[in-house]
Amino acid sequence: MNDPNFSETDMNKLLHKFSEKKFDQELTKKWSDQLADKYGLNRDQSSMGDNKKIMAKKPIRRQIPWRIIAIAASFLLVLSLLLNPFQQPSNIQQLSGNYLDRPFENVIFRSPDMGLEYELLQAYFDGDYVQAVHSGEAARQEKTLSTNGQFYLGLSYLYTRAYPEAVQEFEQLYQLSGQSDFALQEETQWFLNLARIKALDYLAAEQGLEEINKGAWHYREAQHLMKMLSDLTHESD
Repeated sequence: MNDPNFSETDMNKLLHKFSEKKFDQELTKKWSDQLADKYGLNRDQSSMGDNKKIMAKKPIRRQIPWRIIAIAASFLLVLSLLLNPFQQPSNIQQLSGNYLDRPFENVIFRSPDMGLEYELLQAYFDGDYVQAVHSGEAARQEKTLSTNGQFYLGLSYLYTRAYPEAVQEFEQLYQLSGQSDFALQEETQWFLNLARIKALDYLAAEQGLEEINKGAWHYREAQHLMKMLSDLTHESD
């Protein structure tokens, strides 16, 4: 259909412009889709007229409430301390056992380089308390066991849980208090009463601990044990 107002040249120009505009729209849509798929970019209509702007999708970042976390952690710490406080030994047997966890190792005398007493000490310091008892008793039979050796024999009985035997050894040694050739009096007094506690002779242990003088070896521990024993014996009356 021919329009007399348009020449053929004008018609061709109009068709050419229409084709370019349609091509631009298709090309724009194609690139917009590719940008959206590959880079997350969207064309967003602005509220101001026909202006358009490209906006990138950004992940939403939430700030960590460090102050709240710190307060909560402090609260949980305090709560755990209240629910699980450091437990003191609940009974006299447990406490006295704690004092025996670390074997006595102070050697203040010279032992013969050979013989049964030497074997006693070697076994004791090797932690073989059963062998130490055997060597100590053999030395006693040979009458070569010194008072210092007898002290370690008593400890060996104590660490093998032969408490009555340990009490007997330490009581014999305690009778030697004041003799110049025996320098382990305070240690003997302490271990004697630990052995009495382990042997369940609480009355004798309480009386013996009361005899430990202020400033003596393990005086504070002796006072603590004595108080526990006093409370225990009064409860049983």
